[in-house]
Amino acid sequence: MLEVLNVIGTWLAGIGTIAAAVTSLWFARRENKIELAVKVDYRQLVTRGQSEATDLLRIHVVNKGVRPANITKLGWFVGRFKNKKHLVQLLGDVESDTIPKMLYEGEEANFLIHLSRENKPFVWIESFIKDVLQPNPKKQLKTLRLMVYTSVGQNFKTKIDHSLNNLFLNHIS
Repeated sequence: MLEVLNVIGTWLAGIGTIAAAVTSLWFARRENKIELAVKVDYRQLVTRGQSEATDLLRIHVVNKGVRPANITKLGWFVGRFKNKKHLVQLLGDVESDTIPKMLYEGEEANFLIHLSRENKPFVWIESFIKDVLQPNPKKQLKTLRLMVYTSVGQNFKTKIDHSLNNLFLNHIS
């Protein structure tokens, strides 16, 4: 009986050692990863002295991890398989954060795209539908994703928010 307990104790010690090694490797690997929360939505900016709100597409990125993240590029994906399109989003608005953007633990960035230009409302949405979401805009809209690229090759893909999705649908119909 004593020998059986001795063997069981040895096995339990071995399993405990392996579990400790796996857990420590998991924690070490987890710390090496960048964790970003990404949201793409429609916002209206109200400023003092203006009679109308400014319509914006906002790309909101938060670094939820401990490792710094250097955002190098933003892009759009639409379609599937051989019909997949990839576009790089250029930024140039003064209110927007710029690329490249370094985010340390807990920091956030807001990349803004004006949807209206030269007194033409929602011209960005309409040109995106015409140039990117054709031939079937409603079907293509379901596959629309934003990709955030980092300098270490770790990329983050997200769907658009329902507020922006509804805005696209209103302009498709």
